[in-house]
Amino acid sequence: MRVYTSQATIATGSLDSRLTEYQPYWAVRAELLAKIGANDEARYSYEIAIGLERDAAVRRFLQRRQSALVR
Repeated sequence: MRVYTSQATIATGSLDSRLTEYQPYWAVRAELLAKIGANDEARYSYEIAIGLERDAAVRRFLQRRQSALVR
């Protein structure tokens, strides 16, 4: 049950201020939102994750994931 609680917290946006600039948070949040069909929110989270990422290869990966979302 603990896993579901953690996923729900990430997906609902209960955000600790320390996470606002932590790229992995936004990438995981985007993935979880995409899995539940919240594509607009997932797209937004991917955008933040892409902006925070320094590695070009990871940015491209995140951009491909973002592009794959159904509009």
